[in-house]
Amino acid sequence: MTFNPLLAPIDSLIDYATVQPAHIEPAIDQLLATARSAIEHAADSALPATWDAVVAPADTASAVLWRAWSVAG
Repeated sequence: MTFNPLLAPIDSLIDYATVQPAHIEPAIDQLLATARSAIEHAADSALPATWDAVVAPADTASAVLWRAWSVAG
């Protein structure tokens, strides 16, 4: 498959006109894996308890997932 518009960077707009049903499952699977990885990383007790180390990466990963899911919904 070519470029998946649901995987557009968070700082760009999703081209709704190009989204097809076939884009949804691969995008959500990939974004769920990325969000899960970010949460697992945030749970590392070796990380400093700072916003930039814990919250920001998890928030970014979940924001991209939410955005793609909102288009699918």
